[in-house]
Amino acid sequence: MTPSGIWVTHPTNNIRRNHVSGSDFYGFLIEIYKNPTGPSATDVLCPQGMKVGDFSHNVAHSNGKYGLRFSSLISR
Repeated sequence: MTPSGIWVTHPTNNIRRNHVSGSDFYGFLIEIYKNPTGPSATDVLCPQGMKVGDFSHNVAHSNGKYGLRFSSLISR
């Protein structure tokens, strides 16, 4: 488990004007998988090949590990 204040799994989301503090691990955790998982699972979409949305005017502090972690994963 990697708790975070804000967890995003699709790169085209716009993440603006957020403040995150005090998370056990990450302030913002952006994990992009090869294909969507869970109830929206499909092999038709490939989020890893999509353009990243806007990430601006965000603040992260006093988190256990990092303020921002961005990872691209083959599978979950």
